[in-house]
Amino acid sequence: MDRVFEQLSVDFSTKAQKLFTSTYERFRLSTKKLDRQKDENVFQLQLGKYLNTLKSELDSLASELLNRNASIKNIDYCNKVLKDNISNYLREFRQKARLL
Repeated sequence: MDRVFEQLSVDFSTKAQKLFTSTYERFRLSTKKLDRQKDENVFQLQLGKYLNTLKSELDSLASELLNRNASIKNIDYCNKVLKDNISNYLREFRQKARLL
């Protein structure tokens, strides 16, 4: 694997994990006082809002890293890997939210 690609992957993972953690914590605090029996619709609206925020931030991060490292061999493959990683973070966010 290309060394630049490896570094980009590490950079993405490090920054993405921080974005994930901070976004999830804000979501958790915003829904803390909701009664899921009575306020499930509000919970789902908040979940959608924070998922969209996280997706947008991760997409921006991926674009920034790809633009800064445009010389990477197989840039299309790299883009696909980052998109797959973004999907995984969003799936994990949904799963953690379901456990609240």
